[in-house]
Amino acid sequence: MNSLAQPLQLHEAEAIQKTQTTRTRVLKSYKMMLGFYGMKLVDEERGTIQRAGNYRERFENLTW
Repeated sequence: MNSLAQPLQLHEAEAIQKTQTTRTRVLKSYKMMLGFYGMKLVDEERGTIQRAGNYRERFENLTW
């Protein structure tokens, strides 16, 4: 978490949603972040996540 980062603005979010390339990149980044925390995306449409097989050692990254 970066406390100095600026919040995403509405016009920026709309620009990301306009092209498949940027949507794909955001999804890839999200999956990577989930993996870092020991989770995985199981349903892209609903946004459902669950623990990954390695969650015990990875979840500490979220709580540290």
